Amino acid sequence: MSDPAALSRCQPLVTKGLVKLATTTTNDLDRLPRYDVPEDASPLDLLIEAREDEDR
Repeated sequence: MSDPAALSRCQPLVTKGLVKLATTTTNDLDRLPRYDVPEDASPLDLLIEAREDEDR
């Protein structure tokens, strides 16, 4: 979280132990999921379509 304003909003939650901030590095990139998306498709549209049936 590089935004100082966002960090200041989170600080009370971190102090209370309600939120734990994790340190991540480029070494963690291998653990992120990867998805094959056709070049002519919008990843956002695919996500919205996949979640259409979910109850919110």
